[in-house]
Amino acid sequence: MKFKEVEESLSWQLQFPGGAIANSFTTYITGVNRLYAAAEKGWFEVNNAFGYGGQQGRTASGPMTFTHINQQAAHMDGVAKAILENRPNNVPGEEGLRDMKVIEAIYASAAAGGKSVKIG
Repeated sequence: MKFKEVEESLSWQLQFPGGAIANSFTTYITGVNRLYAAAEKGWFEVNNAFGYGGQQGRTASGPMTFTHINQQAAHMDGVAKAILENRPNNVPGEEGLRDMKVIEAIYASAAAGGKSVKIG
């Protein structure tokens, strides 16, 4: 068995207060690398969405173009600049904490047989 300590795949649904719904899926076994969003007035998708380059996107209005950057370098430069300018970082640790609360709620829902779990 390849995945003894972690699930091979996981799917979940997030419901937001404004009515938006996100259907999500993650896996270690399949090459899923797509972000798709639909709304009342259109849609967009990005393929190779989570890679370090080569993203291709399109919208209901036509193609999207992306400038390739080194994401880690841009992030580190932004953190350093915020420190030097004595201003808050635009991606503070609280963002990671919020992510962890969502992840914990996904696992709590799975443990409860798929029942909804409110994130406070």
